[in-house]
Amino acid sequence: MKKICFIPDYSKSTGRGHLGRCINLAYTFKQNKWDVFFYFEKRHDINKSTCKFKIIKTIKEKYFNLIFVDSYFLNNKKIIFYKKISEKICVIDDFGVIKYKTDFYLNYSSNNPKNPKKIKNIKKLLGFKYLIQSPLNKNPKIRKIFNFNKEIPIAIFFSSTCKSNLLFKVLKILSLSKFYEFMKIELLLTSEMNFSKKTLMKLKNHKKIKLTIDKKDLYKTYQYSYFFIGSYGYSLLERIGFSAISVCNLFIKNQKQNYNFLKNKGIVINIESISKLNKVIDDLIKNPKKINRIQKNKILKITYKGNQNIFNDLIK
Repeated sequence: MKKICFIPDYSKSTGRGHLGRCINLAYTFKQNKWDVFFYFEKRHDINKSTCKFKIIKTIKEKYFNLIFVDSYFLNNKKIIFYKKISEKICVIDDFGVIKYKTDFYLNYSSNNPKNPKKIKNIKKLLGFKYLIQSPLNKNPKIRKIFNFNKEIPIAIFFSSTCKSNLLFKVLKILSLSKFYEFMKIELLLTSEMNFSKKTLMKLKNHKKIKLTIDKKDLYKTYQYSYFFIGSYGYSLLERIGFSAISVCNLFIKNQKQNYNFLKNKGIVINIESISKLNKVIDDLIKNPKKINRIQKNKILKITYKGNQNIFNDLIK
């Protein structure tokens, strides 16, 4: 049986995005009869509920058919070592720059990465054709018409690195919406968020929101929510093929590539400032044709075969 080892970043400073997309892709390799391993350079206390694949504490004296690296802390020394223990290496990148001589370079939100002339003969997997999706996302039915006469389900999640003051600000601005009384708000948190007990209690006691920590069936939220307020991290790419309309703010610099790639595709609503959030939501509710146009663009532009496309190209 062939072996693949995923090496993602996973910490309170990097959030869950790297791990999440590796897990989603790992299911495709498992379905194709590969033996799947995960290795974490800095943490060995990963909960089985977080990663259900085999977690190994060392990769020394191991050998893999493929190593898949999803890390901001990669360097040439590590690449040299990975080449000794692997037949091939694939690097996934968020910044649009090819830095290392590996076999594969994956970037689903860039079509034209910067590629130094000295680095040649790398197989490039670029654009939405290679978008890593959840295995649960199999051509979901994208709702084109929302019923705003009853309740308006809204979900909020920016990043596992998000601070509580941003969440309180978002909740305050949403309260200024003309449709606030109809809103049913779900606030999604992760255990990586280092919130105090006082902050958690304040959020939990908020009359308007449902507080959920480490939600397992997140894809149900992606599907039934009318609006999903968040950032341009991997959570956006994971939910982009579902029904929820994503209303996004550029949260941190490493999301800028996703922002630039998506800003003219008509499948995401961008807000330059959180202070305008209530007006943006109100405008969408008043103009259902805008929502209909976004949903049509999703159907036309998003592929649900990205994981298999990646697998097919990596094993050639």
